[in-house]
Amino acid sequence: MALPLRVTLSPERLDVVPGDAPTVAVTVTNTSDVVEHYVIDPLGLPEGWQARVEPEVTKLRPGETGTASITFGVRREPPAPAVSQVLGVLVRSRYREDVSCCEELPLTVAPVDRVALRIEPEVASGGRSAWYAVDVTNTGNTPVRLRLTATDPERRVLAQFQPPTVDLPTGTTVRALLTVKAPVPWNREKQRTLNIEAVGVGVAGQIRASFVQRPRFASRLTRVAGLAGGVLVLAAAVVVAALIARPGPSATPPTTPVAGADTGPSSGGNPVPAPSATAPAATPTAPTVTPTVAATPDVTSAAPSRPRDIDLTRPPGVSEGFVPSDAFREQGILLSGKPDPDGPPECATATATAVRVDGSGNRFLTAARPDGTGVCDFVPVQIRFVEPAASVEIRLGGSGERRLEVVYRDLSRTVEDDLTAEDDGRRGGIDYVVVRGLPADLTPVPPPAALQRLQFTPLPR
Repeated sequence: MALPLRVTLSPERLDVVPGDAPTVAVTVTNTSDVVEHYVIDPLGLPEGWQARVEPEVTKLRPGETGTASITFGVRREPPAPAVSQVLGVLVRSRYREDVSCCEELPLTVAPVDRVALRIEPEVASGGRSAWYAVDVTNTGNTPVRLRLTATDPERRVLAQFQPPTVDLPTGTTVRALLTVKAPVPWNREKQRTLNIEAVGVGVAGQIRASFVQRPRFASRLTRVAGLAGGVLVLAAAVVVAALIARPGPSATPPTTPVAGADTGPSSGGNPVPAPSATAPAATPTAPTVTPTVAATPDVTSAAPSRPRDIDLTRPPGVSEGFVPSDAFREQGILLSGKPDPDGPPECATATATAVRVDGSGNRFLTAARPDGTGVCDFVPVQIRFVEPAASVEIRLGGSGERRLEVVYRDLSRTVEDDLTAEDDGRRGGIDYVVVRGLPADLTPVPPPAALQRLQFTPLPR
């Protein structure tokens, strides 16, 4: 029995990439002898797809032809999975269940091979070696196998990953530990640039990091040696001065009469007496000088570091608005926003910081997107220390619950609810901290970090 309708599709197949919005024209001909109201239903859509049909109902008299359209929404981020399957386009009568027709629509979603890398810390310091944690995320729509490498322009760094290769299903993240070693510089700090890559078949991702090496002869020892040398030079100068001032042999010539010399008038008068040879001329006595040697400082103990108190709401040269990441470098810190990998996609670029002022005139520093200081301010704020810190204390403004995430130089971590942290050097010092707002029960969006002051003490070197 002939169907009471005829359906054609244009195009007859779909080849799309994530982010596309393809449209399929559905042409329906009413071959029955009654007026029909047709409804079109897309079937078998992949997960995350959307479809919009216009018009919702196609009304056709007997023998009449009409066209409706289906617009598909293919997710861009994260990319829709790469698939090859067949969709169904069902055209059915709204009032008669026995009147329907289903056409097949072959579909192919192109593969997207893409990976993202994240490294902690971005700058590591040490002597011969340093350690990093590298997070590798498959942001594409197909599984990948990646080989991890790290190189430097001078080819002086030996790098080792554990594990050296990773297998990543779609949307997953794997952490690898990177150990780097390089010859230690003699008397100057050396900064080496690392190019870290994850390479697979048709896919590659890369990121840069820095390895700052302390010299064999640290500047502190050089200063102590210079001070000790200065003390020795001063002591030598005092001793030499004392030796010069010490009295020497008398320079007075002998006064014994010389044979043949004229001793008086030739008329036989009394001779002129010669000065006595036994009575030396009066010679001033030089005062006794006792050399004074300055005390040699104790070079075996490190001088204690002084706490530093920084007003984060008043960066140098900035009254309000965006704050350069190195605005407080002279005080020993670097600032940045730290978006969560699983956070809102629109806030993935919120790596800036800004100073804002609320309605009461209170100033605070928080994260920001480069295109707006009031956008994504709930993103956590990261404070990285140029040199390892022994203690940290954060003071905040505003309301809401916040916590302090602490990362040490040995890559260990702690979470502190009282916004303070300490390390006696057993973990290598505090590398950086992250201030994170915690959402309340009735408020899914966390509060801004709202930093106001930072007090920290550098780890004694």
